[in-house]
Amino acid sequence: MCASAPLQTSPKGLGALEAGPATGLGSMEEASVTEIPGYDKPEEVFTNGRISVVANLDGGTGIARFLLDFQKDGESVLREAPEHFWWPGAHGIYPGFGGHEVHQCFASDPSERFYGMGQHSYDFLDHKGVVSDLIQRNGEVSIPFVLSDKGYGFLWNNPSVGRVEFAKESTRWVAQASEWIDYWVCVGDTPKEILEAYADAVGHAPRIPQWALGLWQSKLRYTSQEELMEVAREYKRRGLPLSVIVTDFIHWPAMGEWRFDETSTQTPKQ
Repeated sequence: MCASAPLQTSPKGLGALEAGPATGLGSMEEASVTEIPGYDKPEEVFTNGRISVVANLDGGTGIARFLLDFQKDGESVLREAPEHFWWPGAHGIYPGFGGHEVHQCFASDPSERFYGMGQHSYDFLDHKGVVSDLIQRNGEVSIPFVLSDKGYGFLWNNPSVGRVEFAKESTRWVAQASEWIDYWVCVGDTPKEILEAYADAVGHAPRIPQWALGLWQSKLRYTSQEELMEVAREYKRRGLPLSVIVTDFIHWPAMGEWRFDETSTQTPKQ
């Protein structure tokens, strides 16, 4: 069972557009849409700088579906695609554990390359052919942003746990226990241009303080305060500048607690 709902597009920085929910989806019955409010022609075009989105109302196989085609300087770089030839639209809402599961599908050229997605343990620079979980784990940092060699950047703007499937001829983004679809697209001629637009959209990293630009010392791991202090003393004896020394894991009372174990011999204030 699936349902489709309209997405509204809005400019998000020059050369960028965001597609998001026009209204809250609510129940499965409320999410079923047969008309696209505000559209009275089979095709509408919205432009922001070098990026345009062509909104097509396609009759499909008798079930009207609303598909977006993102273009750079008039050339298609990313377009929505139906998840199934019979189901309406590129975005489906399914009943699932803890609420709804939403899917968003795009067509993809078999030769297209995808870069980004944060830090993962698999050995692939190009994500084409990879299924990547959208979840934070020890040693893995999920950032749902990809840079395509077709000249666009894509941000899946949904904090839900999910996955992205970079298949041969399609890409599918999935969010669990979610009730909306929101994604952001920008275009550029170089990775630098695209990443600059991405940074403008999500925020720039703060300037690193001076003390953090020096040498950091860490190991796996210091088992006592005396061991750590002896390392620090050795740096001083050798005249080596040291900015930070990292006390790694198992210095806390329980896994994940943001404090030192008071029953240990460590006295960090000293």
